[in-house]
Formats: sequence, C-alpha cells, structure tokens
Amino acid sequence: METKHTPGPWFVMGIDGNGDIQVSGHPFYIGHSDPLYHCIVTGNNEAERKANAALIAAAPETAAERDRLREVNAELVAALETIANSTCDHGPGFCARDSARAALAKAEEAAK
Repeated sequence: METKHTPGPWFVMGIDGNGDIQVSGHPFYIGHSDPLYHCIVTGNNEAERKANAALIAAAPETAAERDRLREVNAELVAALETIANSTCDHGPGFCARDSARAALAKAEEAAK
C-alpha cells in the first residue's frame, strides 16, 4: 500500500503564544532551526488541543498498525476460505467448514 501521508515520527513540540499546540515531524533540518514538517493545532480549549495534537502525532504509527492488521486479516480470511472449501463428512454442526463459512459470511456483511 502506498503511503499517502507525511511520514513520522511526529512530535508534540509545545504551546505557542496563542495557546495553540505545535506538532512537528523530524525535529530539525540539519543546520536549520525550523522543523521539517509543522502543524498548528487549534481548538476550543486546551484539553481538546492536546488530544488532537496527540492524535496527529500518533497518526503514522496508527496507519502502520492498520496496514499490519489488514495483512493479518487477509491471512485469516485465506485460512477460513481454505477450511470453508474443504470437504467434510462429519455432518452439520460437527465440521469446522460450517464455522468457517459462518465467519466468512459475517465478515463479508460487516465489510459492506
């Protein structure tokens, strides 16, 4: 999957003179004092600004975890499909195939 966001790491740098929170990526250019990426987080109150800044700073790690979970989910779906397509002569209710088919149907419905 192609990354479509500014890569991390991001850091909550502090509060400026207006009470807005600064979030920056990569602390500094080499030889410069300006952040490489910069974002000012505004909001109705300090608690909201801090919460939003923390979410912004965590976005790259959150996206990486989402991508990892997508891969794990694809592996689990493939395993369930293998079981669901297997033959079983144990009868209804006694075969893992029936459980796999039910789990796949539930996952497909949730994905809609």
